[in-house]
Amino acid sequence: MAKNYIQGIYTVQNREKYIGQNIDNVIYRSGWELNVFITMDKNPAIRYWSSESIQIPYYNPFTKRSTIYIPDLFVVYVDKDGKQHAEVLEIKPLKETGMGKTLAETRSQRDKAAIILNQHKWAAAMAWCKKNNFGFRVLTEQQLFHTGNQPARNTVKRRVVRKK
Repeated sequence: MAKNYIQGIYTVQNREKYIGQNIDNVIYRSGWELNVFITMDKNPAIRYWSSESIQIPYYNPFTKRSTIYIPDLFVVYVDKDGKQHAEVLEIKPLKETGMGKTLAETRSQRDKAAIILNQHKWAAAMAWCKKNNFGFRVLTEQQLFHTGNQPARNTVKRRVVRKK
């Protein structure tokens, strides 16, 4: 079955900002991730960023085992008041988050399973981030793009400030 999304190796332009390992092998797993990587790399308010650099233990309800969740991004940025923030970010389609519909309203079994698994991962991530004084956010197409009549809210682009 053919993949509907793009994957590849991102070439980091501002190498001093990238704090992950394998700077010459930064893998993006979707066009959405690629767009966020470009934003992280080019935006002057982003101090540091990395891809798939954090490992968070969590309980997988399907396998009934402890395993590791690797979020998409870690970012350190400066807000409009000059305050520095650190966040762990996950990029996911809205249909896999449980944020748009209840589990009962979700149509596909695959999406229901993704929602259940993601909720376990994100609960562990929120606890881990709280312990480490980091924020945690899930970015969907609603935050990454202006969809529908609603402006994008809580996006990386809108929350960071560009230097004048």
